[in-house]
Amino acid sequence: MPTALTAETYPTIVTEPTVVLDCTASWCHPCHTFAPVFAHVAGNNPDLVFATVDVDAEPELSARFDVRAVPTIVALRDGVVVFRRPGVLSPDTLQSLVDRLRQVVPAPGAGRRL
Repeated sequence: MPTALTAETYPTIVTEPTVVLDCTASWCHPCHTFAPVFAHVAGNNPDLVFATVDVDAEPELSARFDVRAVPTIVALRDGVVVFRRPGVLSPDTLQSLVDRLRQVVPAPGAGRRL
């Protein structure tokens, strides 16, 4: 089950090797539609960290991840954003992203550490 990413949990969660974020808002209907998909894929990949960010409750995190629309999926490898995409993903597309994340190793100095 995805965990909530907040300013308080941020230091612990983003230090994990692979993190997949669902940036969402309570008023967003597509976000509610996508939530079970995100939870299902998270349940099928218990070795990775899946978390949700409420962009209204956590505006600093929303800005840090450059979220401009909801939902937005953000993926991090070793603290570096390697994927960001707004919109709802299908279960197969999200699982494919997770499979590709397992193979990504950021080059030293590539991206910016969050």
